Amino acid sequence: MFITNIFAGTVARVTTAGKVSVFADGPFLAAKPTAIGFTIGPNDITFDRAGTALYVTNIGQNTVVKIEVRGDGAAGSITNFAVGIPTPDGLTFDQRGNLLVASPFTNSIWVVAPDVRPVLFPSTPSETLSEPLNLAFRGRSLYITNLGLGAGAGKISVVTVPVPDEEE
Repeated sequence: MFITNIFAGTVARVTTAGKVSVFADGPFLAAKPTAIGFTIGPNDITFDRAGTALYVTNIGQNTVVKIEVRGDGAAGSITNFAVGIPTPDGLTFDQRGNLLVASPFTNSIWVVAPDVRPVLFPSTPSETLSEPLNLAFRGRSLYITNLGLGAGAGKISVVTVPVPDEEE
């Protein structure tokens, strides 16, 4: 199991025996002061489909960090995968290998295609976002948890996402 420490700027690993150790740290994961007075850093995590890289949102730096996972399970290189996503929070991969990243305080979801600058997720007329926090796919359905600060109550949105053609 992997856990982020938003204040210390680290990613920890917890073994099945319960032993906790630092898996990764460094400048890309470092916590930074924010305009609201908190020092914050890494928050949510997800693995790529192959399990060879761990992706981490860093709220304090407005980035998504990629941590290579070596064959022995140790952390490899640590790089910025996406830069400039405001207050990145929950993240997940779609079937095409695009990374979707929730940005609750800008009320948006960003799509990061491999080797492409982040773009806003296309909005849908059937579903209104309300500070999206976390994302998860089940088949073609994208589940979005919404904090709902402005609306007064959180909610779960479900958006149908097209499945890519088999030829793609």
